[in-house]
Amino acid sequence: MSGLSVLYLGSGEFGLPCLERILARPELRLHVVTQPDRPAGRGKKSRPTPVADFLAGKRVAVKKIPNVNDPRAVEELTGVHADLFLVCDFGQILKPSVLGLAKLGPYNIHGSVLPAWRGAAPIQRAILNGDRTTGVTLLRVTERCDAGPIVSTAETPIGPDETFGALRARLAEMAVPLLDAFLDDIGRGHAPALRPQDDARATMAPKIKKEELHLSFDQPAEIVARRVRAFSPEPGAFAFWGNARLKILTVSARPESAGGIPVAGVGRSAAGRFLTIGCSESTLLHVDQIQLEGKRAGPARELLNGHPGLVGSVLT
Repeated sequence: MSGLSVLYLGSGEFGLPCLERILARPELRLHVVTQPDRPAGRGKKSRPTPVADFLAGKRVAVKKIPNVNDPRAVEELTGVHADLFLVCDFGQILKPSVLGLAKLGPYNIHGSVLPAWRGAAPIQRAILNGDRTTGVTLLRVTERCDAGPIVSTAETPIGPDETFGALRARLAEMAVPLLDAFLDDIGRGHAPALRPQDDARATMAPKIKKEELHLSFDQPAEIVARRVRAFSPEPGAFAFWGNARLKILTVSARPESAGGIPVAGVGRSAAGRFLTIGCSESTLLHVDQIQLEGKRAGPARELLNGHPGLVGSVLT
């Protein structure tokens, strides 16, 4: 099938490698829908989505639509006459009025091996849960969230110190061969073989809530470390030193005893490189990268050198 028209619906970084691959395939006619610009960062300046930013200066029309299910938006998308919808990290749920517009159907790239971790935060939830493996899934979109039949999957181990940001980048690249094989089949006129999901094995990955970012150290260090890794580099897990917020970015859980450091108490490693925090069961969290409110992120040793009063304090 030549001249395939693809409507890509995406907003976040996760889909950028696949979007770049679509751009590299000359037989495809690409149309893009993303979320509108939104305030972000310290100054709350209006910023485009990563997808819109990536496509700036490229010869691709980008529609910024706040609600694709609005009747006026549905009418606009109907006029695209897309053969295929590809959804990835979009941030909006598609209703039947939109799902039925693509001649060959709507498909989604999801950051887990379904039916595990259906929902908005599959990568973070896998890390929080202590999963040893995860992956990506290409599936057909249905009305039920991430419950449609599967085209293909790819699986990978999760590194013991791997952060959300690092794992997201790896999974995004792993999705590209799945997409390529799928587009090759579609281009030859072959309908993809689909297999249903086992709903009995499904787990849910709800959106991360703000209160989940506030660290509690009355858990073993390994559990606290998972939380830090799941939210690094963004949105960032934190605790309070007095009234100042400390964003904790990279850590490791060490098997040695906390050596008398109380739960949430701050110490310094013998070599001076790490800030240490006492956790439950006499375990110790080693903090490597940290950010004090109002300051740049950097090595914990620099923060300790500049703020010696941290040692011996208790975080809240």
